[in-house]
Amino acid sequence: MLALAPGVEVAHVSGAITAVTVRGFNQQIANKLLVLVDGRSVYTQAFSGVYWDMQNLMLEDIERIEVIRGPGSTLWGSNAVNGVINIITRSARDTIGGFGTIATGVEERTHAGLRYGWRMGEYGAMRVYAKREGYDASVTLGGRGAGDAFRSERVGLRGDWDLPHGDRITLAADHYRGGVGVAYQPTPTVPASRLLSPSGSFQGAFVLGRWQRALSLGSDVSVQLYHETFTRDEYSRIEDRTTDIELQHRTPVGDANELVWGMNWRHRVDASTSSRFDVFAPATADQSMFSVYAQNETRLLQGKVRLIVGARIENSYWNRWELQPTLRAIGAPDERTRVWASYSRAARTPSRLDRDAAARLPALGVTPGVAIHGNPEFRSERVDTFELGWRRRIGSQLGLDATVFHSRYDRLRTLRNWVTFSPFTANVQFTNAMEGTTSGAELSALWTVSPRWRLVGNLTLFNAALHDLDAPGSDAEGWAKGSSPRTQAGVSSYVDLGQGWSLDTRLAYVGALRRPNNESLVPDARVDSYLDATVRVGWRVDRHLELALVGRNLAAARRLEFVSELGAGVTLNQRSVYLKASYAF
Repeated sequence: MLALAPGVEVAHVSGAITAVTVRGFNQQIANKLLVLVDGRSVYTQAFSGVYWDMQNLMLEDIERIEVIRGPGSTLWGSNAVNGVINIITRSARDTIGGFGTIATGVEERTHAGLRYGWRMGEYGAMRVYAKREGYDASVTLGGRGAGDAFRSERVGLRGDWDLPHGDRITLAADHYRGGVGVAYQPTPTVPASRLLSPSGSFQGAFVLGRWQRALSLGSDVSVQLYHETFTRDEYSRIEDRTTDIELQHRTPVGDANELVWGMNWRHRVDASTSSRFDVFAPATADQSMFSVYAQNETRLLQGKVRLIVGARIENSYWNRWELQPTLRAIGAPDERTRVWASYSRAARTPSRLDRDAAARLPALGVTPGVAIHGNPEFRSERVDTFELGWRRRIGSQLGLDATVFHSRYDRLRTLRNWVTFSPFTANVQFTNAMEGTTSGAELSALWTVSPRWRLVGNLTLFNAALHDLDAPGSDAEGWAKGSSPRTQAGVSSYVDLGQGWSLDTRLAYVGALRRPNNESLVPDARVDSYLDATVRVGWRVDRHLELALVGRNLAAARRLEFVSELGAGVTLNQRSVYLKASYAF
């Protein structure tokens, strides 16, 4: 789903591990993209990123996915540096009755989901659901099994109530678990005998409550509380507990202004344990973060121009204050055209990895030991982004959208390296010594060819110019500049064939990654450009049953899409075909 949006990069790493980012800086755990599910942040502060293999939602329950390209920290909070992905699931009122789905095929192991919803009195509804999914192991560059098969299970519930006097209440809870294989890549400096655990597991649960009251026409207040705990055991065991409370108030101010303001408090505790080596020092952290924000929208010239001004002031986990403002102007020259311009600043607050890393592997024969040091002085990465946009509807059949952007980064994370001989150790420490710019354009078009045929196209152009001030031309600089393709393009076709049949196809082009070809780090790891093809043939047998045959990655039997900076990989994404049946009752 995410790969359909312009500006979003999605790449297979290993097994169920996926690298997802917006506007560059892609990594196994990309650290400049904030992701929320129904208002709950799934961004982990231990490593600064998202564990996508833990977000195994029932796709049929997703109402929409909002992709905000560019900084979004004023309303969404820190770490919304290059974008926000906001996944919103359907209200329980919209999922009354039963629904089941099952799929199986080549590479895609048996996937199954079951949901049942019912009304609760006059004002409410509830649903319960369960899902299981699994994937076969990928293969290495040499064609051997990589041992990175994946499975996951999730059970949960959601209830929604629309009460008299304008009150709305949502309650949700989930429990999830899974097992993930990690195909770590031996290198000359890290032989197979020293690789970390080739498999891992995770489990977690959350509970969320949200209350919203309409105070008047155009004014409302909401309070949201969630608590989540998860444990992930791969190369180390990480336990993470987060409690989050947010208040938001939206109100008109006079006849031409709408003000949104709020405050957020988040408390987290994490602990790391390992039988192999320590990860953090101290092993346990107890941290809190607080922020206040406000954004005002002013309508000018009879609503033809809207001016949005806002800012968030945040006291981070490390007791540093961050100011993250935004300024946006939107014009409507006519009913079919919108033009806009914006400036925004955002920050990525330091993770535990940045400041408290303390991982060590001892020397083995002539192979040096490896020590990764956190930096207690590590500060937030920052970006200032300027954007221009244009949107035009031509007739009733064609819509066009174009955005250009330029971002200036400072205090980006890079590495300081040195060697000690007693003991013989290669030392690595994180530091804020990289800066530079990125720029690009994102184009998309929607063409309704006929009532039964729709075409969607997109094109993304991207360029990065980054500089490691401590070590110009370093591998860290090269990996940061070359971690995202210069060009991505795609065309999707959706055809209603009649008699319940449908044909959906997508062709995509992804440019090469231009990272250093460091043979000592990752041998044979050049990621070339590639074409991708997906085809889905659907048949709605009746109002209850739908069948679908889906082929993915059809353009090549195997291909390399990404090489992790953490050592996971190098594995090939393979062609897959599966049959899916969905039944509503």
